[in-house]
Amino acid sequence: MSKITDIFKQLSHGSLGAVQNGCQLNELAEYLNVDRLIEVNLKKHMDAIKQNGGGLVLLIGNAGDGKSHIISKLKNTNDYNDFEFYNDATASCSPNMSSIETLKIALRNYDDQHIKTTSTKTLLAINLGKLNDFVDDENFSEIGNLAKQVLSDHYESINQTDYLRFVSFSNQQNFELTQDGSEYPVESSFISEILNKITKADCCNPFYAAYEETKKDSHYGAMYPEVLNFEILSLLVVKKSIVMLIIECMVRFQLIFTPRDFFDFVCSIIVFPFSEKYNEGRHLFESLLPSLIFSGNSSKIQKMVCQLDPLRVSSLDHNKSLAVMFTAYKLHDDMLDKNKLSCVYESLKEKINFYYKNHGKDTERISKFIFRVSHLLDYHSESDVYRQFLRNLSLYNNEESSS
Repeated sequence: MSKITDIFKQLSHGSLGAVQNGCQLNELAEYLNVDRLIEVNLKKHMDAIKQNGGGLVLLIGNAGDGKSHIISKLKNTNDYNDFEFYNDATASCSPNMSSIETLKIALRNYDDQHIKTTSTKTLLAINLGKLNDFVDDENFSEIGNLAKQVLSDHYESINQTDYLRFVSFSNQQNFELTQDGSEYPVESSFISEILNKITKADCCNPFYAAYEETKKDSHYGAMYPEVLNFEILSLLVVKKSIVMLIIECMVRFQLIFTPRDFFDFVCSIIVFPFSEKYNEGRHLFESLLPSLIFSGNSSKIQKMVCQLDPLRVSSLDHNKSLAVMFTAYKLHDDMLDKNKLSCVYESLKEKINFYYKNHGKDTERISKFIFRVSHLLDYHSESDVYRQFLRNLSLYNNEESSS
C-alpha cells in the first residue's frame, strides 16, 4: 500500500484511529484539529461551573460528533485540571451492573440531594439514548427534567442553572450564511479549514508528506490515482465546489453528518475502493476524484453528493456539451479550464488524448469524466428551487442584521 493510500485510509470509518478514546489525541487527529463554535460554548459553561464552585456539564451528542476529541483537547490544557471527565457513558464497571447503573454511581454527587451543594466539577459526554434513562429517575430529577426538554420535539433553548449546564451537538450547524451578495451566500468554515489542512503544501502536513513520497516512488509515480486525486483536491476551486455541494445536500436532502463522517468522505473521494486491482486502462477515469465524488457510494456524504451528479440532469446545454465530447477525437482547448486546473491540466490532457485515440472504445468514459470535471471547476446548482431558497434566505438574513 502506498504512503498516501495508507494515510487517507486512516480517515475512514473502518480504521483503528476512527474512534478517539477521550484520553489522548493521536498525531493525525491533533494535526486535523480545528476550533469549533461548540467548543467555545462548552468552555463558557465549564467556566460558569467553576465560578459556581461545583456542578455538572453535559456534552450531548451521538457517535462520531466529536465528543471524545473535544475531551482529549480539554485534558491537554491546564485550564480545567479541577474537572473530572466522564467520557464513556455506555461502559459498565462490573458484569453485574448495567452501564446506566455504573453511570449513576459515578454521578452520585449530582443526584437531587447533592447537586446544588456539591463542590466537585464534572464534564460528562453522553448520547441521547443514555440521557433518556434519566427522564423518570426520582433520584436524578434535576437531570431528568433537563433531559425531557432536550429530548422534546419542540426543543429550542433551555435556561441553564448555576449547577447544571449542557451543550448539545443537535443544534449545531455545519455551514454559515454570508453577506457577500453572491448567488450562493453560504460557506462552511469547518469543512474549508479541514480541506485546507489536508492539502497544505507543507512538510509538517502528514498528508502532503505522504503525497510527495508516493509521487517519487517508482512503483507508483505521478500518475497514481491517489496522487492525482490529492492534486485535484488541492485546487482552490475544487475545494470550494466540494463545500458548496455538501451545503446543498444539507439544505436539499437534510444531510446531517459528524466530523467522523466527513473524514470518511474525504477518504472515499481520494482512495479508489478497488486500488489493489487497479489497472489504468480499465480504471483510470473511474478512480479519479471527479468520478468518485459523483458516482461512488461508499460513504454517507458521498451517497448524498451522488444525487447532484450533473449527468443526472438533462438539459439543452448539457446535451450540447456532451455531444461535443462524444464526437471529439482529442481534448479541445475549450473543454477544460486550463487556468483553474493549473498544474493538473497537462497530466489530465495527456491521458485523455491517449485514450481518445483508442478507436472510440473509451469515448463514453472520457466524456463523462470531462463533464464532471467541468462541473467541479464551475459549481452551480441545477435546482431553481434551491437557488431561490438561498436568495430568500439571504434577503431575510440581511433584513435581520440591519434591524
